[in-house]
Amino acid sequence: ILRSDSCISPTSCLAVGSFNDSTGTTETLAEAWNGTAWRTQTMPVPTGATYRVLSGVSCISAAACTTVGNYDNRSGADITLAEAWNGKAWSVQATPNPSGATDVVLSGVSCTSATVCEAVGSYYNSSGTQVALAEAYDGKTWSVQATPDPTGAFGSGLSGVSCLSVNACTAVGESSG
Repeated sequence: ILRSDSCISPTSCLAVGSFNDSTGTTETLAEAWNGTAWRTQTMPVPTGATYRVLSGVSCISAAACTTVGNYDNRSGADITLAEAWNGKAWSVQATPNPSGATDVVLSGVSCTSATVCEAVGSYYNSSGTQVALAEAYDGKTWSVQATPDPTGAFGSGLSGVSCLSVNACTAVGESSG
């Protein structure tokens, strides 16, 4: 299943998602378009990952893409996942999870440069309530950002984000209440 794509030209696109391998394990999937054909790219496996999904991607050039999603670790906990493309290979980036969070997912990402990205998603807090999640990348590290909860909401999550600059992003999602 391909869940997101990002194109910088008619001959340079990247699509990401997941697939089930021959053993039934869910693996990340990235395919690049060169204007003629799609080519599957090799994705790194985070240490201890048993299930991996990519949900969002943002490219600012053919040599600078960031994709986000989540993976299950050996204990079955959902962990945030971010990977960066440098034009030659993908690398896993360390992403934080909020303290006490469970079922943490990054759903969308938007980058304005190779060193400025915003990712959004959701997690369940220690009370079992779904909470919106935002994380910012500064070229070196990802950091969790505070997100407002809608008044009267029993839960919320963000699914997409679009940024024009480091200080101008809009995210969308859902809330229940």
